[in-house]
Amino acid sequence: MGLIIGSFLHEISKTKLKLPVMPSLLVIGILFGAFWEDLGIIGSSANVVSGLTPRLIPLVFIPILALEASFSADFYVFRRALYQIMVLAIPGVIIQFLFYGIILKLILQFSDDDLEWKSALCLGALMSCTKPESIIKVLKEIGAPNYLTLIMSTEALFTFTSSLICFFTLLSSAKDDAYTVGDGVEEALVRIFGGFAVGLGLALILSWWH
Repeated sequence: MGLIIGSFLHEISKTKLKLPVMPSLLVIGILFGAFWEDLGIIGSSANVVSGLTPRLIPLVFIPILALEASFSADFYVFRRALYQIMVLAIPGVIIQFLFYGIILKLILQFSDDDLEWKSALCLGALMSCTKPESIIKVLKEIGAPNYLTLIMSTEALFTFTSSLICFFTLLSSAKDDAYTVGDGVEEALVRIFGGFAVGLGLALILSWWH
């Protein structure tokens, strides 16, 4: 059902209506959540999905987004724009989740009983995993250079990865008061190089199998 709705909205966005896909999906998701009891088996399925644990959500959805971004990535552009991509994907994500945490705690003024600093930063890291589809679409509409569009799509791949690493590191810190900065650095490095090793190993196996 989700694929059908997504495909339908994507086709509508190509017509004169120019209906934005992402905001439309957000509205439909809110409606599903509000009226799931009246939607029969579809509503029951939506209710089951809403019961996913916070740790399972990024493991299910972020790898799919990262896979989609990897298909649109270009190695030549990545090699030439490595510096810009790394600045956006690593310091950019860190600044972004710190900014979200400050908004939640200092501007929206969530108390420690509702949301501690570590939890606020953890939520900020999850919110930092953005999908640049709308930006890429605008760039194409205004006739921006193809090089810039490829940079955005390639950068998204590393943004997904860095935000996921930050999320799980901050989640471990929020769950353990004895968690130190050294533990966080160690966990992040294990995820970075461990993920790279697993990906490289699978790539070699698949290329050999092919």
